[in-house]
Amino acid sequence: MKDDVLAGLISPTPVDELLARPWPGELLVTHGAGNLARELGEIPTLASPLALLAHCRRAGRGLSRDGLTEQRSARPQDLRRWYEEGKLVSFNRAECEVVELTPYLRRLEAQLGLRFGDISCQILVGQPGAGVEGHFDSTPTFHLQVHGTKRWRLAPNTAVTNPPAGMMLGSATPRSIARCMREPIPTRMPPTSSEVVAHAGTTIFLPLGLLHETEAATESLAVLFTLDPKSHAKNVLQRIEATLSTAAEWRAPAIGVAPRDAVTRAATRARLEELLADLRGQVNALTADALLEAWSENPPARMQLADGLSLVVEAEEVPFVILRFATRERRLAIAAGHVDVYRWLARATGTFDLREATWAAGDDAAHVLERLRELGLVVDAPR
Repeated sequence: MKDDVLAGLISPTPVDELLARPWPGELLVTHGAGNLARELGEIPTLASPLALLAHCRRAGRGLSRDGLTEQRSARPQDLRRWYEEGKLVSFNRAECEVVELTPYLRRLEAQLGLRFGDISCQILVGQPGAGVEGHFDSTPTFHLQVHGTKRWRLAPNTAVTNPPAGMMLGSATPRSIARCMREPIPTRMPPTSSEVVAHAGTTIFLPLGLLHETEAATESLAVLFTLDPKSHAKNVLQRIEATLSTAAEWRAPAIGVAPRDAVTRAATRARLEELLADLRGQVNALTADALLEAWSENPPARMQLADGLSLVVEAEEVPFVILRFATRERRLAIAAGHVDVYRWLARATGTFDLREATWAAGDDAAHVLERLRELGLVVDAPR
């Protein structure tokens, strides 16, 4: 299933049919992802909500139904208590903890024409009654029910298309959303909302901004694949900025942009006219093919642990890592700030690249991997 994650997510809907729709702006509900749900459910950490709560060491969030009360903690006892109190417990960037999810993300990014890091995983667990009242999000998401049953109410967002931020219905409207609104945002889910019951193997693709609310009917565990690429505006502006910053006149400090006299204003205006003329020329020279070429990425070099090596991390007063080979083992003292990197490496399966390690374990990953490469403990993966 890792080879065709998209087909597994939306089965029995054909991939071509999905991509022929106004993708990704249309709701999709399918009930044929049972094989993928079972595959993910076989990951020990995802065997049940309690297995996840016992395993995770990254901070989770406990959400009240109104979505306005949020608590954060990395302590398993807090996460378990929130779960037993009926809160929805959420883990963002869950692939950093459940590393078995990483291959699914990378494959899905490739299938959807997205770049590394454009998709991340979120995991939601809750007891009966847990959920979140009406709201909308600023990222499109594939919501896969892995265990249990969840009730949904869904409605189109007629107030704003592609909102730049999410919000709870009935809460104060952020300025960024207010600037884009065509009409007032409803304060609760509309009476015409459709209802869906998600069982294990149900996938709901939520387009950006769709109004929705959820409530677990049984113990529930769901894996979300959240798409968060940059907008076209940000991508194009980033490219233009990169081009303009190569010219000295564009790198000059913008002095005189708040003039208090006519002479300064006239001089600044003339300078801006010159720059805008240059900008128009730069924009007119842009082509779709050039932008796509600039945004395409060469596959980064992949690495792996040396053959026969496994790691065990001991985070005592003086942390160290046990390097285990088939016939011997060695202890290596490590910096306290590098413990998370070594823990991630100990759980990593197969090959990885520097971006994946940095994304999962922080900026110290580069230093740690460089050291391990010097020691021959991390090697280039076969191409």
